[in-house]
Amino acid sequence: MKEYIYSISDIEMGRGDITDDFSDDQAVAEFLEKIITDHAAEQPSPKITLVLNGDIFDFLKMEYKGELPYLITEDISLWKLEEVFKTHPGVFKAMKKFLDAHSHTNIHFVIGNHDSDIAWPSLQERIKQELGNQDRVTFDYWYKNGPVHAEHGHLQDPVFMHRTHRPIITHKKKKILNLPWGAYVCFTELVDFKKKYPKEEQYFPHEQATKANRKNKQYEKDGKKMLFGAATKLLVKRITNPGNPNYRVPYIAVMKHIAKHGFEFVDDHKLIESRIKKITQTYPDKQIILLGHAHLFNKVRHGDQTILITDTWRDEFDLTKNGAKKPKTYARVALENGTIQSADIHTFQK
Repeated sequence: MKEYIYSISDIEMGRGDITDDFSDDQAVAEFLEKIITDHAAEQPSPKITLVLNGDIFDFLKMEYKGELPYLITEDISLWKLEEVFKTHPGVFKAMKKFLDAHSHTNIHFVIGNHDSDIAWPSLQERIKQELGNQDRVTFDYWYKNGPVHAEHGHLQDPVFMHRTHRPIITHKKKKILNLPWGAYVCFTELVDFKKKYPKEEQYFPHEQATKANRKNKQYEKDGKKMLFGAATKLLVKRITNPGNPNYRVPYIAVMKHIAKHGFEFVDDHKLIESRIKKITQTYPDKQIILLGHAHLFNKVRHGDQTILITDTWRDEFDLTKNGAKKPKTYARVALENGTIQSADIHTFQK
């Protein structure tokens, strides 16, 4: 049987406020329509899986009723999910239409660092309810299919690596998300910084943006100051509040990172090689590995393995191309009877 896997990542849908960086709902609808159209004539109908490879939602930067709580309960996560449904209804209508096209279409949500909330079973059920076809909508930190492995990419990031075996914990008699320390920094520092500089982080490469714009130079200075302050606060709170799960830092992983990369935690161009090395060592038997997270568009050969990295679908702009909006990208893998026939990354042409 023929089978196709399509993977996109980093849509980062929010609630339509200043921290919501996604505005291309129609592009998602057109992309899903194109998948169905491209395979409509094939007989028998092939199995088609859409892997939404992490950060499809942006719960991380979303306020909850005007506040930024960092102990995230199930009710908070459900409220945020409903806000996304209200703000981006066209995306979910398109997903439902994709599933309704025929019985061989599937959607798999990979949990990323911006949408850890999907770990709640109640959120998974609510998403299934919204999309229908509930037996063909699945969730996990990974997607595994024979020689193909997909994950978002944050599990190798010492700032956002999750405890996948224990995503929900009890703290002070309340069930909360077991979030990484990077999430705490986002809640307490990065969201306010984003409000002050809502567009600056959308321009790439960052170095070129900083050189070209005086405001961006101040943005860089304020960013370094903010990150240093956040790290200092976190270390202090780890000592003064040892029982709070949000202040736990994977010190061994962080120290290994600093030994190799110094204090570079942001520039994915410099970090992606070591992350690829880690994941290929973890899954040496996988021929194709699909990643997101880095907001890069790249195909990497590592021995007998091929790593396909999809760029973001949120609004970002490329200064090497006169500030043009980055194109939407995806990975496509074709299999027949479990054997890889082709695998590559593409830009989506409407």
